[in-house]
Amino acid sequence: MLDENSAWKTTVAPDGRELVTIGTPEFPAEMWGPWNFEGGTGKVPWHWHEELELNMTIWGTEQVTADGKSFLLEPGQGVFVNSGVLHGSEPGPGHDTLYHDSLVFHPSLVGGASGSVFWQKYLQPLLTDPSRPCAVLRRSVDWQRETMGCMERAFRAVVNEIPGYEFKTRAALSEMMYLLVTRAPATRAVPKKALRSADRI
Repeated sequence: MLDENSAWKTTVAPDGRELVTIGTPEFPAEMWGPWNFEGGTGKVPWHWHEELELNMTIWGTEQVTADGKSFLLEPGQGVFVNSGVLHGSEPGPGHDTLYHDSLVFHPSLVGGASGSVFWQKYLQPLLTDPSRPCAVLRRSVDWQRETMGCMERAFRAVVNEIPGYEFKTRAALSEMMYLLVTRAPATRAVPKKALRSADRI
């Protein structure tokens, strides 16, 4: 999915929504990384999707922008991007190629049916919280290091497709989501009117 300039090639609607099918209805998750290409990628253009996204920088640096904020990620650092958040990335200063692991998955993979306790108690509060569009993850913070360990387990399960990888992926992502729901701080102030609107969703 790279173009002739090694940029991430995707199709987006006029409103920026990415028009790509993620995984299958049975297993709505898709993994991308350096093994998919002959090298890394260039710029990942602006887009958004209802799925959740996890990125971990492998080599070089990565300039990630999400919800209007920009973060420089070093190797071994990552970012969580919430549903519906406009985001993009590009190689950091001094680099022309981006190497990162990226897992995109639908919230239902973890939350199940919308009426489940997993969805109502954990997923929905995060998905509808306008103050938490993303979370930068660095290993210097205990809960973030633990979260990245869950990410890495999910990455390995999807890539290796060992027997039962679907269960292993879901288990790792479930543990990761619990950490994000309970530990990730707000990254921006939200007007009270917007908070009231989110409560009605």
